[in-house]
Amino acid sequence: MSNLIKKLILRFKIVSLYGLSQSIAPIGQLLISFIIIKYKSIELWGGYVEILIWLNLLLLFLSFGSNDYLLKIVSKNPSKLYQLWFTNSISRIILLIPCIIIIFNSPVFDEILWLSSVWLLFMFISQSYKVLILYHKDFKFSLITEILFNALFLLLIMLKIDQIDLKTILTIAVLANIFKSIVYIYYYFKKMNDIKWAFNFTSLRSSIPFFIPVALGTFRVKIDIYFANSFFNSTDLGKYQILISFLSIGHLTTTYFVNPFLKVFFRLNGKIIKKIRTQFFIFGLFYGLLFIFLIYLMISKVYLIQFSFENYMVAYAFLVPLFFQMLIVNQIYKYDQQFIVSYTALFVIVLQISIGYLLVKDQGIQGALLLKAGSQWLITILLWFWFRKIRMNNYM
Repeated sequence: MSNLIKKLILRFKIVSLYGLSQSIAPIGQLLISFIIIKYKSIELWGGYVEILIWLNLLLLFLSFGSNDYLLKIVSKNPSKLYQLWFTNSISRIILLIPCIIIIFNSPVFDEILWLSSVWLLFMFISQSYKVLILYHKDFKFSLITEILFNALFLLLIMLKIDQIDLKTILTIAVLANIFKSIVYIYYYFKKMNDIKWAFNFTSLRSSIPFFIPVALGTFRVKIDIYFANSFFNSTDLGKYQILISFLSIGHLTTTYFVNPFLKVFFRLNGKIIKKIRTQFFIFGLFYGLLFIFLIYLMISKVYLIQFSFENYMVAYAFLVPLFFQMLIVNQIYKYDQQFIVSYTALFVIVLQISIGYLLVKDQGIQGALLLKAGSQWLITILLWFWFRKIRMNNYM
């Protein structure tokens, strides 16, 4: 019994460290946004957010599904971990070329071409180490690094707050990302032996099946912010990003509740799983209300930003189905029907693009929230429908 308790404590510690390390980024961004908005303007924050959104989209392309691809091939050749990782990272450098071309030919990056390019480069370097963190479960190291990264970013912002402008914020972002990259390089370099320089473009081709689901999932979840970035002015974009950052924390915390069940999820019978699903859906109703109330207090009383009652209700609607959806997705995986999730996401994205353009353009923040919440409910209902069909076919 004591060994079992120790294993559970260790597992909880690992999950908690991973969750905390993932939470630091949105929390740090909220703290930085608060300082900039309080001492300067929400318009300045919105200008920074516009650049960050597009660079993160380019960063998604640069990742090219490397995390999932490397975790799979390394599991078959663990002794070649660092060589496989290094070769893949070097091979992906070629993807920087189209990204830099986009930066130098896009009006979004006028007058900040080199700053944006260097920022993207060091984000690419630090992002490349995420797979090593996941493989080694170096979550404590990751947590400390993220805290130091955000603390440095915040400190430099506060030191320059009197004369800060967009270029100064971007310069600070570059310096903070250089710091993070150096920390990662120093930590893992001493573990690498006999690493050879090698390009392997076959690994890029092999990464495509891993990249497509990640890209579809990211695009589906963030399409509202992409539309917002296209249609909102800097002030509305800054406001909307604050609300979405809080919602992302709510989204992230749902995994803390669900993950403990996933270890035994595939071994439970259908009746127990159905009961858990129902309980989590009901829990989501109350969890969403509490979280939206806390968001309202933070945004209206601390940030002094006002959203309408309708805005908060639609945001609440986005949070409600998250628990249920996570469990449905894992039940579909139980039947090895992962492709259904990708096809459903693609279908939802097509609808989002078709409807979202007019919705966000005509209704602004409320339209973006409706797009976000509506697509969340749509994919949940569709996945639930497909799951029921799969289960019936397996029982026939």
